[in-house]
Amino acid sequence: HDKIVEYVKEHDIKVIAAEDVNVGTKFNALRKLAQLQGVLYYTCAELGIPLVVFNVTNIKKHATGNGRATKAEMMAAAAKRYHIDAEGDDNAGDAAHIFFYFCQRYQI
Repeated sequence: HDKIVEYVKEHDIKVIAAEDVNVGTKFNALRKLAQLQGVLYYTCAELGIPLVVFNVTNIKKHATGNGRATKAEMMAAAAKRYHIDAEGDDNAGDAAHIFFYFCQRYQI
């Protein structure tokens, strides 16, 4: 929480966009993602900034045209569309897809 608050204030962030919790077969990953999302909700409420949460299927559909895209397909789409070389780490590609999906949805 403290690190997120520090980062938001340091960079004058006005809104946070995040991926919604996806109920899958990986319970531990789901639990950790849900905990992080709870911290984000709390932090945004404390700082008075909005948190926009997007459905994973919608992000995948925006990125690849397929709402059930694999991690490899998402990384390939990030490389092709945004020239992001994630070097095997899907987080950078996911972050780019969420950012550009947010921009498109809110016409920014």
